[in-house]
Amino acid sequence: MFGSMLVPQAVVSIFGGGWADRLNRKMLIIVADAAIAASRLGLALFMLSGVDSLLLFGVISRSGAARRTRC
Repeated sequence: MFGSMLVPQAVVSIFGGGWADRLNRKMLIIVADAAIAASRLGLALFMLSGVDSLLLFGVISRSGAARRTRC
């Protein structure tokens, strides 16, 4: 379970740091928040439609867009 969180974060942090330095921070936060909202909306729609796939829930909830910690 720990590896499912660690590997994507390690891969994204290698490239994400360089991109974050070059891009407009405000726009980057807006895009990240929109991606999080879209993934949560998708998950909610799947759950409301009766799809009960544990794999689907795991993929959406563990994706980089599903959770973000603000400092």
